[in-house]
Amino acid sequence: MGMAWDTLIAKPTASSSWHGLDRNPFRLKNSCVCHLYPDLINTYGDRGKVIALERRASWRGLGVEVVSVFLGASPDFGAFDLVFFGGSQDKEQRPVSRDPVSSKTNSLLDAAESGVVILAVCGGYQLLGEYCQTLAGEGLPGAGILDIRTDAGNQRFAGNVVIESRLPLG
Repeated sequence: MGMAWDTLIAKPTASSSWHGLDRNPFRLKNSCVCHLYPDLINTYGDRGKVIALERRASWRGLGVEVVSVFLGASPDFGAFDLVFFGGSQDKEQRPVSRDPVSSKTNSLLDAAESGVVILAVCGGYQLLGEYCQTLAGEGLPGAGILDIRTDAGNQRFAGNVVIESRLPLG
């Protein structure tokens, strides 16, 4: 079972020192990141986003193992600490849209419910919803994990977004 990012750092050890080169007085655990479809879903520098996660973790003394998951694979997403699902154009979303529904949805949903973090951007976020309708009117099935639907239009929305959530805290 995966662990949330906020549980990766344990309490300081008794022998830790804040002096000299030992500036990290924590016992740290390694984490495992799943990179979904890195060969298809990589339009907006998504491999760079995964590299940034690796680097930022390493600066904090965390070891990170990145596991690439491709079409047709049926991983146990509960084994990961974070699942990254990047963005793409419609062409790449077609084969991917059929894959999660058949081989990944239940495991991904179980993992999310158990606390595994899912970081999805662009097309990856859209494909976690009910469906994604392209500008040409083609309906791409989504995993149905999120209660969202995407209907493409002539106006593109890019930039910063602010979302208000009604999820209960706690």
